[in-house]
Amino acid sequence: MDMMIETMRRARCLAAGALLALSVHVLAWAAPPDPAASSTNVAAHDKLAAELAPRKSLALDLARRAGMDKAFEFADAKPWPGQAGRVIAAYASAHDDGDEAEIGTVHYDLDVRVFDRASAAVLQSYTRERAIVSDTVQLAGLSIDTANYAIKSGVRAFGVRAFISRETCAYYENESLELFEVRGAQLRNVFSDTEVRWKMFTCTGGGGAAITHTLAIAASSSHGYQDLRVSELQEQTSATCAFLPCADTAVRRTHLLRFDGNAYPPVPVPPRSR
Repeated sequence: MDMMIETMRRARCLAAGALLALSVHVLAWAAPPDPAASSTNVAAHDKLAAELAPRKSLALDLARRAGMDKAFEFADAKPWPGQAGRVIAAYASAHDDGDEAEIGTVHYDLDVRVFDRASAAVLQSYTRERAIVSDTVQLAGLSIDTANYAIKSGVRAFGVRAFISRETCAYYENESLELFEVRGAQLRNVFSDTEVRWKMFTCTGGGGAAITHTLAIAASSSHGYQDLRVSELQEQTSATCAFLPCADTAVRRTHLLRFDGNAYPPVPVPPRSR
């Protein structure tokens, strides 16, 4: 199943449960929303949006010059380190579902391109229709990740991150990651179905949960590709503490993902609540 669609389906199932609460990273009890904190979050969001605006402008300019005629709602672009003159860009555009359209649901196509910056020529490309579904939880943005994912001798992959959120009393936030490698004129998706950051909370006195995955290149290899070591931190607060301080629990796991000849397997999905 496609990573981003499956991620958001899991989110809808969790929302139906509706008893997951506070983010364990910042709070230890189920306090009501803090207006000052909310204002701080808005300010941080606006600052980030301002920092990303030039990157979105670059992505849209390259798309225009390359003759990509879609109406992109989300876009990001970054120069590719170590690849002179090349720029990686990712785009999300609403898919025309026609008669199959559902009220309140938008499917987004994902387009990933490597451009020659000077000429806007497309050097490599990848497209997946209906890659992202936005309904009760919504796509909030895309970001290019140019960390040194040295997955094979002489091969450096890059990442595309998708940010998904729902800013209501039952707050949900998710960040997913896909890795791509160059194969001739195409980009191959070699790693997907991975949530690198997940958290959800409500303001009604329930518990809270958060999961973080950190990727690293392992020393071992499979089928000529380096294995991926994924460190998992799962944190949770009690769902019965109401407005009193409650103890946090933390579980750490490590996963070793081996390339199977086509792609890396997804990270096993841990239980979200008890």
